[in-house]
Amino acid sequence: RGLFRCEGLTPGEYQLEVTAPAHSARRIARVQVPASGLVVELDGAAFIEGFVELPEGKLAPGAHVTATGMGETFETETSAGGGFSLDVPPGVYQVTARLEALTGTAQDRAVVGAGMTLRDVRIRLGAAASLTGVVRSKGTAEPIAGATVSIAPGAMVATFDAAPAEVASATSGADGR
Repeated sequence: RGLFRCEGLTPGEYQLEVTAPAHSARRIARVQVPASGLVVELDGAAFIEGFVELPEGKLAPGAHVTATGMGETFETETSAGGGFSLDVPPGVYQVTARLEALTGTAQDRAVVGAGMTLRDVRIRLGAAASLTGVVRSKGTAEPIAGATVSIAPGAMVATFDAAPAEVASATSGADGR
């Protein structure tokens, strides 16, 4: 019947996470305990499937594939045939892949709904890119040492329950670089 009961908790505020086979996980950031009659509805799972290719077009077995969006990151590796399948909650994702020094990103964002499978996502690997810059104080232009710079996929849908998923970070040096 889907009924559940968690006992022995100290009264207060908790984060609730529910997972079930063939359904998307659900996280509720703030649940007050004690409580009763809480109803948690789960969407059907969504899948993103595709292939990772080397620069010359051959399939890339063992590539690390990441789907980032909705405040979470999902990861898998490609099979011996270069294929992958990711089980994700419904939403919008940027799908990337890495194999040794090669990286790549799917041409379009992956948009999946409950119970949906997005097939034939293709990622072509190539040379990795980088971003460099300087962190300075506004007004004085003095360099700021020890600043943390985080990179997250742009224009992605995020939830209020979680920060955007970080894909890279760096700390500025004494000269702000």
